[in-house]
Amino acid sequence: MPAANASSTLVIDYQKLDLFSAPTGSLLAHACNCHGVWGSGIAVTFKATFPKSFEEYKQYCRDKGKDALGTSLITSERVACLFTSFNYGVKRDPPHNILMHTAKAVTDLLSKIGPTDQVFSNKFNSGFFGVPWEHTEEELAASLLFSAAVKWTVCTP
Repeated sequence: MPAANASSTLVIDYQKLDLFSAPTGSLLAHACNCHGVWGSGIAVTFKATFPKSFEEYKQYCRDKGKDALGTSLITSERVACLFTSFNYGVKRDPPHNILMHTAKAVTDLLSKIGPTDQVFSNKFNSGFFGVPWEHTEEELAASLLFSAAVKWTVCTP
């Protein structure tokens, strides 16, 4: 079910697809913490599939620390890290902070890509960050309304 704005322009597309089966050249986006740890959930698969991206992510976290919050990183392997929570696990940030940083991180990502780029993601923030997808979806859709027709696909199992 696509998310749309008031004029029914498609903003988010949903596909029954494994995220890691997205077309070659697409950006694969996921939510990240600022500690350089991909230790649970889908991040474990990202770490195993894209070890070079993991190293770039860790270096970015070392360089930026808490200043990474609300930013994005596009790695050389086209992994888009959205820094939505400073902490992880039981110390993860509260949902309202994660949502605020999600809006900023998505906006930052959109400023770095062009209208022909395709972004694929899971229902990020809804796993170990504990934010209901519907809340993240609202922030994502609002950010996409101001983009230059970037196609964002959410992969569902």
